[in-house]
Order: sequence, then structure tokens, then C-alpha cells
Amino acid sequence: MPPLSKWFMKQYWRLTTIRALFGVLLGMLVLGRYYYGFVPFLRDLDPSIAGAVILAGILLVGFLFFGWLYDDVLRLWNEKSQVAIEKDPYSYVPLLRVKMLDYPYFYSWLYLLKNLAEEVEVSTQWLSDLAAYLHEYYSRRPDKRTDLFGSLPKGEAFLLRHPFAGEGSDKSPRRNLASRAKKMFMLQVWRLSWVQNFTGVVQDSLVFAALYVGILFGLNTGEGTVPVGLMLVGIILIAVPFVAIQIAAGWYYDKKLQLWSPDQVVKVERNPFTYIPEPRLVGFAAPFLFVTLSTLRELCVAYGIPESDIERLANHIDAFFGLAAGGERGIERALQLQREFGEVFTIPTTVDPSEEE
Repeated sequence: MPPLSKWFMKQYWRLTTIRALFGVLLGMLVLGRYYYGFVPFLRDLDPSIAGAVILAGILLVGFLFFGWLYDDVLRLWNEKSQVAIEKDPYSYVPLLRVKMLDYPYFYSWLYLLKNLAEEVEVSTQWLSDLAAYLHEYYSRRPDKRTDLFGSLPKGEAFLLRHPFAGEGSDKSPRRNLASRAKKMFMLQVWRLSWVQNFTGVVQDSLVFAALYVGILFGLNTGEGTVPVGLMLVGIILIAVPFVAIQIAAGWYYDKKLQLWSPDQVVKVERNPFTYIPEPRLVGFAAPFLFVTLSTLRELCVAYGIPESDIERLANHIDAFFGLAAGGERGIERALQLQREFGEVFTIPTTVDPSEEE
């Protein structure tokens, strides 16, 4: 990925983040301007702008306090990420690329393991169960509610039937009442945000037209009233072109600049699901890994090959599927798990005979 594109999208991410802070500040100033007259000890201040600024400051402190509760006390960004990924259908069903590439790859491994296991008279029941599970998994579609909502329970049920999975890895950690309440709150925020994103362009364009039609025609819009005829003219001359410009900018962003790729990289770096298992991993990767590791371990035992590395890998995977989102502490637990596991492979170093001399 070009470093310049990623750098640009990182600045974009920072601007959109800081824009939220400026949006709150500007919103508080507007509220202070229009509502300070309703507060007895502010409306008589001289100059009058002082009352508006003081009320805006009070409101801003209140919003910042709620922001502090959101971030540092309640840590609702964890629940926000969980809600977002739970609303992504491809967290539960396979992508087209996965069907075209991953499934043939995994099937070839299953075919090889099954034949090897039969050669040494090791049971292939687990492999047969996994093949049936994968066939059902790769048949799932994003437009079927039963496939979406049944994916995670099916994956957990498969792990329950498998004796190699460690106890506790067959299900996600239980959430207490407070966590459920926070997740429910963020679910409602997600729903409102989705509606706002869907209608926001039109709303912003209409507000833009209502604000600037007065400037365009030299009207005093301080009372919030604009003649109907001029409002229609403002919509035609300002709002509609503004929507068209935004649509054109979106097309240029998507087709020409293609900055959504580095944008996604920046977002992934700030996503807790880059270090904890997401539902798709529980529903697909965990069954596959546990079954193949079980079979490989039995093959090692049958051929007298040390199976300590496979046991170590299995314990590591079992611990990984026990991770849960927990902010900086969750990231640190994941990094600590990685450090404790060490290198996956030990590459032997070869020594040149001439160097020994």
C-alpha cells in the first residue's frame, strides 16, 4: 500500500475525529446564542454575548463530562465495536473470495488428513463431521436471517461436541448485566447513527440552503423564517447542487482515488477485533483448527513423533479464544499471550564449514 495514501487517510481519520469536537463546540455556541435568554441570571448580562458564551461553556463542560463517562468510566467504545461487527453480515457468512479460494484450500487439507488417518487406522469421524460442518458453512448466504443468526450458536455447538477444545473455549465469556445494558445502549446509538448517515446528506444540504438563501438574497433570517418562494429557489440553487457535488465527490473518492483501502487499514489498527476473536472466527476458524490439530496430534502419536509443539499451539489457540475486548488492558493481554507463545517455527541455522575452520 502506498505510504502516501495511508498517511493521507490517517490525517483524514484525525480530521474526522477532531471534527466531532469542533462540531460539539459550534453546536454549544449556537445553543448558547439562542437559549441564554431563557436563563434568568444570564439574559441580563452586559454585553449580551457574555450570556451566550457562558451558557455555551456550561453546556460544553456537560457534554465533555458525558464524553469522559463514555470513554473512561463506561468504556462504551468496546460495545460500539462489538455492535458494529455484529451488524456486519460477513462476520457470520463467507465472502465470495473465501468461497473461491479458502474453501478449496481447506478441503485439500481435509482430504489429505483423512487419507493419512485411514492409512494408519486413526478415526476420521472428526474430519467427516468437520467436512459436513464446512459444507453447511459455505452454503450460508448474507440475505438469509437463519444463516446470520444461527452462525455463532452452530459454531459453539460444534466445539461442544469436540473433545479437544479446552473447557471454556466453546462459548464467549458471559456478559454481566452492566455490559448487556451498555451494549443495548450502543445498539440504539448505532440505529440512530445509521438513520442519520442515510439521511444526513439531504438534511445538511437543506440546512445549508436555509442558512445561505438569506445571504444570497440579502434577507434577515435571524428569526428563522424565509418566504416559501425564496426557500424553493434556495433548495433548487443551493441544496440540489450541493447534494450533486457530494455524490460526485463520493464517486471520485471511490473510483479514482480509491482511498477506502488505506482508510480501512487505519480503522483496522484502531479496532479491538484485531486482537480478539470475532464471531466468524468462533464459527469457522476455531472448529477447523481444533479438529485438524486433534488429527495431527493423533498422527504424531501413531508415528512416534513428538507432539509437544502441537500441544503448545493448541493451548495458545485455546487461550486466544478466551480473550475479550477490554480496552488497553485487553490489548496488553493479547500481546502478552503472543509474547509467551514466542516464535511459531524454529528455523535451524546452518553453519558454513569454512567458517568453523
